[in-house]
Amino acid sequence: MLKLSIIVPVYNVEKYLDKCLNSLVNQTLKDIEIIVVNDGTKDNSQSIIDKYAKKYPKIIKPYKKQNGGLSSARNFGLKYVKGEYIAFVDSDDYVDLSMYEKMYEKAISNDFDIVVCNLEYVYNTKIVKANSNIAHDLFDKKEIKKSMLNIYPAVWNKIYHKRLFKHNVRFKEKVWFEDVEFIYKLYPYINKVGKCDGYYYKYVQRDGAITYTYDERLFHYIDNWNGIIEFYKQNNFYEEYKKELEYCYIRYLYATFVKRATNFDKKMYDEAVSKAIYNVKGRYPKYRKNIHFYKSLTGLYLVLFNRFFSKIYYKMKHKKQKKKNNKVLFISSTGGHLSELLQLKSLFHFYDSYIITEKTKSTENLKYKYNNVNFLVYGTKDHSISYLFKFIYNSFKSLILFIKIRPKVIVTTGTHTAVPICYISKIFRRKIIYIETFANSETKTLAGRLVYPIADVFIVQWEEMLKYYPKAIYGGWIY
Repeated sequence: MLKLSIIVPVYNVEKYLDKCLNSLVNQTLKDIEIIVVNDGTKDNSQSIIDKYAKKYPKIIKPYKKQNGGLSSARNFGLKYVKGEYIAFVDSDDYVDLSMYEKMYEKAISNDFDIVVCNLEYVYNTKIVKANSNIAHDLFDKKEIKKSMLNIYPAVWNKIYHKRLFKHNVRFKEKVWFEDVEFIYKLYPYINKVGKCDGYYYKYVQRDGAITYTYDERLFHYIDNWNGIIEFYKQNNFYEEYKKELEYCYIRYLYATFVKRATNFDKKMYDEAVSKAIYNVKGRYPKYRKNIHFYKSLTGLYLVLFNRFFSKIYYKMKHKKQKKKNNKVLFISSTGGHLSELLQLKSLFHFYDSYIITEKTKSTENLKYKYNNVNFLVYGTKDHSISYLFKFIYNSFKSLILFIKIRPKVIVTTGTHTAVPICYISKIFRRKIIYIETFANSETKTLAGRLVYPIADVFIVQWEEMLKYYPKAIYGGWIY
């Protein structure tokens, strides 16, 4: 039997994958396998996988599957593991070269069910250390239950004995925050926990990651925790873990969930708070009698939390944000360009967002769906004389709107409506992100040709378009 199986799901991470796999094939621990699961990636990741599979055929075990998400890829990989212990690595992260040797040695020293290590958050300009929140080895069931209250709930800074998976605990598919759900369902089967003090796992912080994305899927936190509680009840673990589960349920809903919901607009934040309170009252109306809440400042915050407190918390968070220029302007023409732009609506909640498009009967309702919507005059090139006057008018109005909004970043999918404000933004040294339309796979658009020289980031949706825009980034389809 191999010592360790490492499962690496891959989806659109060509920028990071080489560094990830390089850190794994060069591990000081031998007798390992690296199960790389291509989860229907649309970028160049497969060629990187092929390169490593060819160079390290005894270590790299490549597989392909249709896209199903992170959980689906991990569950797929679990079908093929041959190691005594199992690990998971996200393909945009990397690890210390001695990580698995140190963790495996710890694991076999006392036949631990899991071994945990510390981690580092890797930003572009800095590295921040973070602890696993496991202080030492745990052998007593009471101590293991207590660790539930504060453990760092990621799957990738741990290794797991293969026997744990005989209980059929798997990753919940088609949800976000699946790590939390997986870790807490695994807890009843854990009898010994080993601790390594090293900061071995390198957690890369990148734009677009789930951790920094905020939309309706944040509500999966509530669904996942309701699922965890039902799992304990169905498997007759609930009474033994009731106090710990009660604390964790409240902490994740009133602290983690509500904190992340502050990135929503006020209306959606209030909805999130209402759902959190509704679920807590329904499951644990007397949670304040639980002794665990009176052993830390976090616990006291949870005891004091209510709707009034949530409003103060939201105002404090957004008062801090207003001191920074967090304004992003999303602009495009109507029709397909606007349809593509609205595919980015999950970003609207995260930033102080503004939308500009042309005013038509089909776009007037946008002001009821989104905040800060402004309109330009609609015009087509079919009527050249009137179009010229409308273009001049829109250019002046774009300047007025730019001065009024003062955005930090411009995001546009084209076409002519967006060109004036892009050049205005360049004059005022603002960042411009241009996404060439999905409709063009073999030719440049006029707007693309005009904005390409000044754009800070130029994204194409078809790989073939890179020959026309060599400095562009291939981002895959926006739909």
